[in-house]
Amino acid sequence: MTLVVAFLRDASHPAFLSRILPAEQGLRLALDRAEATLGAAVVVEPVDLDATSEDPAAPLDELAADPAVVAAVLGPEAAPAPEVTGGLAGAGIPIVSLSSLARRPAAAAAWRSLVPPARAEGVALGRLLRHLPAARDGVCLAV
Repeated sequence: MTLVVAFLRDASHPAFLSRILPAEQGLRLALDRAEATLGAAVVVEPVDLDATSEDPAAPLDELAADPAVVAAVLGPEAAPAPEVTGGLAGAGIPIVSLSSLARRPAAAAAWRSLVPPARAEGVALGRLLRHLPAARDGVCLAV
């Protein structure tokens, strides 16, 4: 039995080679290592999200109808509208997000974002910096 995990990505994004492809490769490596434990082959199926398409949800609706698809992973920088990923969510396919831009579809029973919101990251960084010894002299963050 072969299980499929869809990796939803924006192949046209400028950070494709530096951020998106390494995340996909990391997922492949993790699932390759898990195959022995699962007792089944796991295939990562890349799915290019095309917001300019007439029907951007069509490829995801096809995945939702495939009984071999057990999960979907939103790659970094992926920002599909919740309506686009709604078909997966409606089919009960769990969605894991690696994107700070993605929004949870209303129908998502199983949704997990592994990326904290930018505000939460900023608050955590501010707390850390405030407690550094040099913070008495002021803290300057340059981006």
